[in-house]
Amino acid sequence: MSPVDRRARHAASEVLCDTGSVALGGALGAIAVCIKHEIVLAIVGGLFVVEALSVIIQVAYYKRTQKRIFLMAPMHHHFEKKGWAYSQIVIRFWIISLILALIGLTTLKVRQRAGGAGDPFPSRAFPLSSTGASRQAGVVPHFHARLSGGGNRGDAMQAMIIGAAGMLGRKLAAALVGQDLTLVDAVAPAAMPGAVTLAADLADPATAAALVARKPEVIFHLAAIVSGEAEADFDKGYRVNLDATRALFEAIRLTPGYRPRVVFASSIAVFGAPFPARIPDGFHTTPRTSYGTQKAMAELLLNDYSRRGFLDGVALRLPTICIRPGAPNKAASGFFSNILREPLAGLPAVLPVPDTVRHWFASPRAGVGFLRHAAAMDTAPLGDARAITMPGLSATVAEQIEALRRVAGQGAVDLIRLAPDPVIAGIVANWPQDFDAARAQSLGFTAETTFDEIIAVHLTDEGITPKR
Repeated sequence: MSPVDRRARHAASEVLCDTGSVALGGALGAIAVCIKHEIVLAIVGGLFVVEALSVIIQVAYYKRTQKRIFLMAPMHHHFEKKGWAYSQIVIRFWIISLILALIGLTTLKVRQRAGGAGDPFPSRAFPLSSTGASRQAGVVPHFHARLSGGGNRGDAMQAMIIGAAGMLGRKLAAALVGQDLTLVDAVAPAAMPGAVTLAADLADPATAAALVARKPEVIFHLAAIVSGEAEADFDKGYRVNLDATRALFEAIRLTPGYRPRVVFASSIAVFGAPFPARIPDGFHTTPRTSYGTQKAMAELLLNDYSRRGFLDGVALRLPTICIRPGAPNKAASGFFSNILREPLAGLPAVLPVPDTVRHWFASPRAGVGFLRHAAAMDTAPLGDARAITMPGLSATVAEQIEALRRVAGQGAVDLIRLAPDPVIAGIVANWPQDFDAARAQSLGFTAETTFDEIIAVHLTDEGITPKR
């Protein structure tokens, strides 16, 4: 081959190389923008950044001064002009590129742990990583020590709370402070030191896939449309309470080598009348509300996905949580808290049902305890029946009011006004009243046994002194 032919082939290879590099660089840039890792790309491709800057600086400086900073631009031609062999330049640039790539990957890991870029949700990042295989046996490793604050930060539990903006979600997050938390809800949960907060459409399958991609060891699935709202808005209830749950489970199933502990907040609303005097754990689920139906369907999904080995699930049929702090929500059961919370603060409250109504209760503190215990327990004794009715207190509204009288006096009771609401009364009439929670108790779950205890928990945890 003649020297002319060799030079022509060399020139052609350079043109083809430049053509391919432009396309590849454009593709990498587009990917970096999509996954929000632009800074990492700039570090990894730092040599190319310097090459481009050398041209920009050379041209700008020459236009202003008619002098050159570099012998020739881009930068590698400068070294050629200084007498370096082309192979020498290439090898040294390779070494620099490798070092920059390692720095970029290290920076990426640090930024993920600190809550930096790389988050598919615009304002936050995920600090969580994959679980170990030892959970296949049904026990989350070292979980009891980690839940109680044992171990160092490197041994922190990697957990995700879906529905973290709700009352139980907030209290659970506070109880797990110091762990490696991702807090998710339809609205951004309150910021917590060291935790990641996300606002996302939970019923969007893309959201579920992005959340599961973080591979938290434990997922607390608390998000739901409450009973009254689910009854009033059929589409919204099914979209949030059922479709979002199915999307989450499917995202887990489609992630190879991943089997997290999933603690699902179900409800005693899965049961419907007629009831026995005390409902056993295995009583058939025949809900009489859309909310109860959605929860029952989610329980069946959890059982099946656990049976098939896609996840390690526990469904907690929670009592009505009372006394709920904060403003009233749209739950039909909200009045059970309202008639205690408001009078304790010296405010009026409305009772929409007769005081003979009996129901099943536990405090927010007990609710958080249920969730934490479910995250750490050995699930092997559950077999394929993953839904457990939580322990609680069976009490009438009249018994609630008597406990209020003992704690805060007659003045607090006088703030309660009876205003019958047939819609709420009709919903509550189909709810269970008492349970045999022996199975849950044998597994280590505990709750209050009197309403005086429940009121005392509320006053202590919320820092309230009752108005008399």
